[in-house]
Amino acid sequence: QIFGNLDLSGGTFNVDLSDKAADVKGDLLVRGVLAKLNWQYLFNVTADRQPPVRITTLLDTADRSQLGLDLADIVLGEVPVEITVQNDARGESVTRVRADLTKAELMLDAIAWKKPPGKAATLQFEPAKGPGVGAAQRLELQNVKLVGDDIAVEGWMALGPDNRLREMSFPQFSVNVVTRLDVQGKLRPDNVWDVKAKGSTFDGRDMFRAMFNLGQLSDRAHVAASKDKPGLDLNAEIDTVIGFSDTSIRNVRIRAGRRTDRLTDLDLKSTLPGNQPFIATVVSVGPNRQLRAHALDAGQVFKLVGFYPNAIGGEMQLEVNLDAKGANEKSGILWTRNFAVLGDPVISEVLQDADSGPGSQAGGKKRVVRSRFDFDQMKIPFDVGSGQFVMNDAYLRGPLVGATWRGKVDFKSQVANIGGTYAPLSGLNSAIGGILGPISGGLQGEGLFGITFAVQGPMANPQVIVNPFSLVAPGIFREIFQMTPENFKVSPRSDEAGPRRKNEPARSSSAPAVERKGGSRAQPESTSEWSSEVKKK
Repeated sequence: QIFGNLDLSGGTFNVDLSDKAADVKGDLLVRGVLAKLNWQYLFNVTADRQPPVRITTLLDTADRSQLGLDLADIVLGEVPVEITVQNDARGESVTRVRADLTKAELMLDAIAWKKPPGKAATLQFEPAKGPGVGAAQRLELQNVKLVGDDIAVEGWMALGPDNRLREMSFPQFSVNVVTRLDVQGKLRPDNVWDVKAKGSTFDGRDMFRAMFNLGQLSDRAHVAASKDKPGLDLNAEIDTVIGFSDTSIRNVRIRAGRRTDRLTDLDLKSTLPGNQPFIATVVSVGPNRQLRAHALDAGQVFKLVGFYPNAIGGEMQLEVNLDAKGANEKSGILWTRNFAVLGDPVISEVLQDADSGPGSQAGGKKRVVRSRFDFDQMKIPFDVGSGQFVMNDAYLRGPLVGATWRGKVDFKSQVANIGGTYAPLSGLNSAIGGILGPISGGLQGEGLFGITFAVQGPMANPQVIVNPFSLVAPGIFREIFQMTPENFKVSPRSDEAGPRRKNEPARSSSAPAVERKGGSRAQPESTSEWSSEVKKK
């Protein structure tokens, strides 16, 4: 009766008797799920010194569902479970449950935390009857401990008569080592979790990755969003949220709502280093939801969320359509004004190659000089989907340097393919191009002088290609020298895509470089004397 309506429906046991003990072993069915029983009763021994009754089983997703524990949105995979029942010194029966989650995948979507299969973790608790009588009585899980390499949670939970989680209290909630929270939650009658979280620190890097929805978390396509899945109303107060590049935000206040995996409400207020505000909200624009974010220090925000670590200062405005159509999961525009870029080796190499001209590698390896570049404005229209970040008609404008570009970054394969036009002396160049018109100034108004470039290959160490011959071409013909496709789109993924066949033609020079053993990269099959590669020191 400890687990309510989980009745025994059958079993076969072997009983061995001796003058000292009775040994009972066998199989039993609990609501159709197979389990094994191992019990030894010692004669002439008090109850508190008897060995525990042990029931073991291996539960997969179907077994858990059959037992009324539908946890597919939290746990995937096989989980060995051991239940022990033993009398204490007062003669009362104490039940303990231990589940080994090592081979399973564990997901806490509310904080974008994931434990992959193979990483050690265990869950243990002591079930006990809670308040209520008969069908209204709930089951309490006391002394709950979820422990793993990067998670430590202790607290208490309560299940209703349907074995569904109804309430939780975790005074100690720690993930990714540094997170320290007190989390309390209760399932309301309208099937929405009302959760309050408060704490000193929270590691937000997994959460920021999930904001881009670029496949950083598990692809659980077989776990469809259900109308019965509880919603979430979250109120959180956190002193410090830690992000990427040693950046953090303080005094974070969040109110958020989610219904069937859709973010329906968001009101975030926080303070960046330098006491600059960073706010984000979700509003309704017609039938669509739109995420809007604003900050007076764009560089800190880019570092915080892991978007780009080399920007300094500037004002940022972000608008994202959360209900994009087709292959796009999200689409939006990012504006940034009056900022600088410092220490970007790719930008430095593009400019160095452009200034060096054709045949500049004859003297040996070039040394990339990291410099500061100031910009007046940046605009990036983008689409997100299938683990890809796609940009078209993006531009940078500054007094000395400008650029237009398009491209795709695939976060699942960790490959980038970006190309565009670099415009030296951007302010003067654009002015002259504007006077002479699009024939000389380029289709996007980049100016009279422009040099096409491409950044291709592994994101950790991409190949930079610059074509200085495009400098002498009139702006309207400069598209001829582009080394990337005209219009990038999010490409739906296919499980049928496999390795290149033996007789398949080699890729063109605009295809990404591929990684070889030992860290070296294969060069494109067709290059010229103006190709260049970033060299790591």
